[in-house]
Amino acid sequence: MTPPSLLDTSVLHQLKESRRVLIAGAGGGFDVLSGLPLALALWQEGKEVFLANLTFTAVGRSDAPRLAPGLFEVTADVVGPEPYFPEKHLATWLRTRGHPDRIFLIQKGGALDAVAWVQNRTPGRESIVCASISDATRGEFGNHHSLPRTRADAAELFINPLMSMAWGFDLTAVADRVLYRTEIEHTTTPFEVAAIIEAFRDRTTLRPRRTIPV
Repeated sequence: MTPPSLLDTSVLHQLKESRRVLIAGAGGGFDVLSGLPLALALWQEGKEVFLANLTFTAVGRSDAPRLAPGLFEVTADVVGPEPYFPEKHLATWLRTRGHPDRIFLIQKGGALDAVAWVQNRTPGRESIVCASISDATRGEFGNHHSLPRTRADAAELFINPLMSMAWGFDLTAVADRVLYRTEIEHTTTPFEVAAIIEAFRDRTTLRPRRTIPV
């Protein structure tokens, strides 16, 4: 009997038909190591796996080739700053066990820099959503305010790590949970949709509002 693998789980089984998979550590530091069980399972299935990591390493002080702005490639042969170079050490471990040892390093910046650049050029009209996501990505938590507009309004914010994650949903499964779905299927304007939702709320017992715990 073949023992079960990670690819037999309800979510990861979708990767069984994939030929090339990118596994990226998005939190920085050692996060890419958390993807190793999945990488090993995929290699065992004959898949082509690419490893990447948002890096805290001073990769600019290494001889890792720069592939694009903010993107470097590390193998076991790269010479760089010691002792903190987790991606290089992982590459060495992978090579000694016969696995591909290429790891792509993503320097911090990029999207966060773009958000900051745009926010600074729209004073007083900055996006609270983008600011909250950026703050969560930088490790802020709770009632943290990086925008003067939220501080001035005395708004209570709930910055938390979930904000920095990319979420994916099966659209059909989500739509099937909308209790008034059939009622809005043939609407043509947002006003019709709003009226149907309001009528639904009037005849439905709503859950009491609850403060998000942080």
